[in-house]
Amino acid sequence: NNWDKEFELAAEIGFNCIEWVIDCDGIDTNPLFSASKRKTIKSMCEKYNISIPAVCHDQLMDIPLHSQNNNTAELAVAILHKTIESCENLEIQFIEIPLIGNSALSDDNDQQNLIKQLAKLDNKVKQCGISFILETDLTPERNVDLMQNMSGLSVGLNFDMGNSAYWGFDSDHELPLIGPWIKNVHIKDCTPEDYTLPLGDGDVDFKKVFTYLKKQKYNGLFILQAAPAPFGKEKDIARQYCQFSQNQIRNYFL
Repeated sequence: NNWDKEFELAAEIGFNCIEWVIDCDGIDTNPLFSASKRKTIKSMCEKYNISIPAVCHDQLMDIPLHSQNNNTAELAVAILHKTIESCENLEIQFIEIPLIGNSALSDDNDQQNLIKQLAKLDNKVKQCGISFILETDLTPERNVDLMQNMSGLSVGLNFDMGNSAYWGFDSDHELPLIGPWIKNVHIKDCTPEDYTLPLGDGDVDFKKVFTYLKKQKYNGLFILQAAPAPFGKEKDIARQYCQFSQNQIRNYFL
């Protein structure tokens, strides 16, 4: 109910962008899909110098684009059409599609269905200057295979460093393989036993990750998806995470 206040808070804490989330309540209630509320979003962006370069489309975890059920897949495509139009209106560049949990790619059929559906949308996103970003739980080798099979489509990968640690991937092995396709980076910390911990308390080797991304000349976003704060401590913890991340970037990336 206080979404419009987050712009002021973000600017006060030290953020300069927000990755907008479309959650399970979906497009029926999200301000992104209201013409009048988009005007408010534009006004808040200008007033507080906050950009919205990307949306994270969590609704599609419950309505997988690659579903074997045609009705479900068609609904996902319809949702993405509306999302693309809203993103174009706000000059949002990236739509992130989570392919984890309920929407994970379980086999080759899922992968082929995904490619088919994204191909249907490719002309539209290119005309709007938008790219899809996929967040997957696939091994590095399977991610490479997925990207190679999507050659020519406006699609890249999200790298979530916390998820990578949670799934036990070795960044020395993973990042050289998927590096060319990374278009967005989530800052998070995890262990194989604990999904999301306060930044610095997990297994993520931040020095190694940021040093590698610098070597690859990564020039995309760094988005915090760190562990939730205790009730009443959200602002303080967000500031701590922002400062932690800025220090890591300053020390190892800039």
